[in-house]
Amino acid sequence: MDDLEIRSLIYNIMDKALVKNAQSKADIFVSLKPNLKLLTVEVYNDGWRNWKDTDYYREIRISPSSVEARETVINSLVDVCEAIDSI
Repeated sequence: MDDLEIRSLIYNIMDKALVKNAQSKADIFVSLKPNLKLLTVEVYNDGWRNWKDTDYYREIRISPSSVEARETVINSLVDVCEAIDSI
């Protein structure tokens, strides 16, 4: 992944997830599949349990093909950061 801004936002999401997992009862699962250019985030506000639906789910293709697509990816990653912050 060559885009430093997108890479930085992904690192930020992972860091925020680690901190929130440690400081709250929420469970946050972040899955990065670089070979597929895919980031998945699942949030369970009251903790994860079998058969419990996610409170927040986002799947983002992190390989933009144009300037407009890049802005969409960045906005989606910022939305994920804000969602994690709001926990």
